[in-house]
Amino acid sequence: TGLWRRMGVLLDRAALLVDDQDRSEGVYYVTFRPEAHERRGGFFSRLFSTGESARLRPDTQYQIHLRQAGDWVQVIPRSQAGEALSGGEAAAVLERIEQELNPGGNQG
Repeated sequence: TGLWRRMGVLLDRAALLVDDQDRSEGVYYVTFRPEAHERRGGFFSRLFSTGESARLRPDTQYQIHLRQAGDWVQVIPRSQAGEALSGGEAAAVLERIEQELNPGGNQG
């Protein structure tokens, strides 16, 4: 669906490069590659990505699970092995994705 494709693009823009995917399970397999994001980003993307990048190690692999919850889609980051992440690491992954969902900040 459009959501699945859009999420793949958002992940790539968030420097979480898609290595593989299992659409039937709702899982993306990604690798954090900050250099890909910094090449594309300008001053503001570098400014705002500094905090969460410090909590994520380059070349770390993650699973990004999508779960339908009514009208919402839950985005659940997990370790490469599918285990829960620490609060700080999970928040950092989600912050990267959120920045790409709303790159201009709050507009409403």
